[in-house]
Amino acid sequence: MSAVEDRQLRVAALLTIPALLLSGPIGALVAHVTHPQPTWRDVATFAANFHPTQQLPYVFGLALLAVCAWFVARAATLGGRPRPGVVIATSGFVTLVLLNYIAQLGFVPHAARENSELAGALSMSNPHSLAWLLEMTGYGLFGIATWLVAPVFAGDGRRRWIRGLLVANGVTSVASALATYVSTTWILSAPGVAAYAVWNLLVIVAMALIASDPRPVAAHANVLGNRL
Repeated sequence: MSAVEDRQLRVAALLTIPALLLSGPIGALVAHVTHPQPTWRDVATFAANFHPTQQLPYVFGLALLAVCAWFVARAATLGGRPRPGVVIATSGFVTLVLLNYIAQLGFVPHAARENSELAGALSMSNPHSLAWLLEMTGYGLFGIATWLVAPVFAGDGRRRWIRGLLVANGVTSVASALATYVSTTWILSAPGVAAYAVWNLLVIVAMALIASDPRPVAAHANVLGNRL
């Protein structure tokens, strides 16, 4: 791995942090303060209270999707061709989350104006929406991808923390995705909000450690072997 590629890995990790905050806590707070959407009742209520500001989390979510995919791709190509496990998990992540954000940004507003029930089936304002399964399954796959590339960061000290955080992100993401299949409404409950806060913290700390670690990753590229 060249010095340029090493730097790109750290840049991708660094950019993940603002993208995560803007697509999540900050974007949601701005939308809630300026143009709040009431608790889901029906499509007519959603349409009457809809404002483009409410789409900020999805706009920044596209940026988060891009930098997360970039990070995993850079980490997975250490030492040669990406392994199938990472490719499959990352491809699924990008496909499902991109499909969801296309629906939120392009389809749902139009369907709501037409008072179509499809808006309720796909809007993330509805806790029973299919969109939550797309979102959580996608980020569950991203968690698997970070879990699989964790061995790249071999070493002690800070590297041990990085590996542990990436694995913990994988476990948390998969568990949250599976819980959504039991009940799509859990993510908006107190345990769901707590799990979301933990996920944010895991990713932010892991990416901050990676971005600030001066040691080259290339020296440990061979640890991937056939694990992925």
